[in-house]
Amino acid sequence: MPHSNTPSRDRLEAILTRLGERRGDERVFMKLYSESARAEAEAADRRGQEGTGLGPLDGRIVSIKDLFDVAGEPTLAGSIIRRNAPPAAADATIVRRLRAAGAVIIGKTHMTEFAFTAVGLNPLAGLEASRIHADWLLDENAPVDARVKSPLRRRLTVPDAAIENLLRTRRTLIRAMDERLAPFDLALLPTTPIPAVPIASVEHDRQAYRRVEGLLLRNTEVANQFDLTAITLPMPGTALPAGLMLMARNGFDGTLLRVAASMERLLEGGYCMSP
Repeated sequence: MPHSNTPSRDRLEAILTRLGERRGDERVFMKLYSESARAEAEAADRRGQEGTGLGPLDGRIVSIKDLFDVAGEPTLAGSIIRRNAPPAAADATIVRRLRAAGAVIIGKTHMTEFAFTAVGLNPLAGLEASRIHADWLLDENAPVDARVKSPLRRRLTVPDAAIENLLRTRRTLIRAMDERLAPFDLALLPTTPIPAVPIASVEHDRQAYRRVEGLLLRNTEVANQFDLTAITLPMPGTALPAGLMLMARNGFDGTLLRVAASMERLLEGGYCMSP
């Protein structure tokens, strides 16, 4: 996507100022890398002035979900069971590639426990994850949210053959979806069909929790399950944050990003999409 004419350092300082003005209970970031981000932004600005830019990500400000290793930092994955995890010895591949491309890494963001769900419950997922986390799933006293632990523990009894059969079926469906989407450049849909709801409205109501969970995950799961490529753009003028999701076939990342860049300019210019 095209760069703003505003220097990376100036954009970074504007973001840091906005983050500093948030209330204590609105913390998006678990840790900010303010000083290293400033150094990265200044380096990107120098490359831009010298005509030695590293590409479209050079000077872009990005955050890292606390699911990916950042060298020297523990990776908690949103769970207190990992509160004593040792610092990562090296950056995760995606973090390393972002640095090499000149991205400005501003910090690590909070996340739902182990990224299994939108709001802490996902009874339809976790077959493979139950194998990965079998050690603590068998521990009755493991300090993991029951809404994460219970669904995963049930998956421990699913035979490996059944899991492999499901994966084969998924591969078949991925091919079918790719053929279905071949005539189209991309699909546009809301990132979520509803805005965020207050946690208090669903925290103690299992039925409401599952209904909201299903809605929040519904549209994005299409891209995940069918191995598509997707991006979400912030929608202007909404009371609560809302996103417009663009989806394309697997491997059509370039097309997706070009269209997204054009759409981003339209939205920033006040273009209104009628319902």
